[in-house]
Amino acid sequence: MGRILLYVVLIAAVSLVAVWVAEQPGDVRLIWRGYLLESSVSMLFVLVMACAVLLAFAYQVLNFVLSSPRLIQTTRRNRLRANAYRSLTRGMVAVAAGDVKAAKRAVRGTEDFLSGSPLHLLLTAQAAQLEGNELLARESFRAMLTDPESEFLGLRGLLVQSLRKGDKKTALALARRAFEINPRAEWVLTNLIDLETVAGNWPDAEQSVIAAQRANGIKPEDARRRRAVLLYQRAQIALDQGDEKAARDLAKRSANLKADFVPAVVLASKLLASAGRLTRARKLIARAWQSTPHPELSSALVEISEPLNEFSRIKILEPLMSLKPGNMEGHLALASASLDASLWGAAREHLGEAAKGIPDQRLYRLMARLEEGENQNDAAARQCLLKASRAPSEPVWKCRECGEIANNWVIQCHSCEGVDSFEWGRGTNGPNQGATDELLFAPPFKGT
Repeated sequence: MGRILLYVVLIAAVSLVAVWVAEQPGDVRLIWRGYLLESSVSMLFVLVMACAVLLAFAYQVLNFVLSSPRLIQTTRRNRLRANAYRSLTRGMVAVAAGDVKAAKRAVRGTEDFLSGSPLHLLLTAQAAQLEGNELLARESFRAMLTDPESEFLGLRGLLVQSLRKGDKKTALALARRAFEINPRAEWVLTNLIDLETVAGNWPDAEQSVIAAQRANGIKPEDARRRRAVLLYQRAQIALDQGDEKAARDLAKRSANLKADFVPAVVLASKLLASAGRLTRARKLIARAWQSTPHPELSSALVEISEPLNEFSRIKILEPLMSLKPGNMEGHLALASASLDASLWGAAREHLGEAAKGIPDQRLYRLMARLEEGENQNDAAARQCLLKASRAPSEPVWKCRECGEIANNWVIQCHSCEGVDSFEWGRGTNGPNQGATDELLFAPPFKGT
C-alpha cells in the first residue's frame, strides 16, 4: 500500500512538472558544426528525459552482463546450500532411525557445501558409529576439536568412545577439558565425578560433586551421598597410612553428611570408641539405626561396648528395639544374643516377632540352634535347616547394575565397574519368599 501511494505521488509530480514546462513560452536554438537546431522548451525537455531513460536502460543491461557470472555462482551456491542442509536433515533422521545406507548417502550429499563444517563432521561421525566404523568416527570427532564452536561436541564423542573402550585415563583427560569449556554441563559433571572417583582422586572428585551441586546438575541428596562416599574412602586411606585422627575426622564428616551410610557410621563409631568417645560413638550408631537398621550396626555397637558376658551383650542391644520397635534386624540380633546366653524363651519370642516379616535363612538357622539347644531335638533342627535352604537368602551387599555380591561395601563393582552401585538387600530369593511357616513357631518340641 505504501509503495502504491509513493508511485502515485511521483507520477503526479512528474505530470505537474511536464505541464509547467509546456506552458512556459520561448524556444531553444542550438548551432553545432554549421547546423542550426531549433526546438521548443517542452520538446527539449522530452528529449532530455528520453536520453536519461535510454542511458539508465543501457547501464542496467551492461551491469547485468558484467554481474551475470557472479549471479550464476551465487545461485548455484544457494542451491548447493539448500541441498546440503536438506541432506543434513535427512542424515540426522536416518541416524535416529538406524538406517546406515541413508545416513552414508546423506554424508555424501553434504560434502559439496558443508565439508569440514561441524555439522558435516558430526553427521559423518554418527554415521560411522552406526556402521561400526569407530576409526572414522574418532577422526571426525578429533577434527571437531580444531574449531572452538565444535570442540565441546567433539570432546563428548571422544569421551563416549574412550568409555566404551575402557580407557578411563583418556576419558578423564577429555572430561577435564570439557569441564574447562563448560563447567555447568550435566554430562560433563556426571562423567567427571565418576572418572575422578575411579581414578582414586578423592579430593578432586569431591570438588566435582560440589561444582555439580552448584550448577544444579545433581540432586542435593545425591550430592550428599557421593560426598559421604568420597570422604569414607579418604578415611580408609588415612587409616591405612596410620593417621587415625585424620581417618576419624573424615569418617565423622561422612557419617554426618549421610547418617544412613552404614560403612562410614561403623568406621566412625569404632574410631571414636578407640579415642575414648564411646558415648558419641553409640549416638552415631543409634542415629543410623533409626533410619536404616543394619546387622553391621548392631555388631559394631557390641564390639565398641566390649560386653563382659552374653547377658551384657543383650543389655547393649536392647536399646535398639526402642529406637525401631518391631524391626526384624533388632529381633534377630537379640535372638542370637539370647541363644548365646541360653535364654530360650526370649530367643523364641524374638524369633517369632522376626517371622512376622519375610523369614530368611538367618531366622531358620537361629531356629535350628534353638531347637538343638533348648530341646536337643536334632530332627527339628534338621527340619529348620531344610527350610533355611529353601528360604530367601540373607541380605547382602549387591550391585544394582549387574547383581554382583560382595562381602563388604566397596565403592566400585569389580564386575561391571559401576561406581557406588552396591546396595544392601536380598541376594537370591528362595521358593518360599514371603511365606511364613506356621509350624515353625509352634510350641517347642518335646524330647523323645
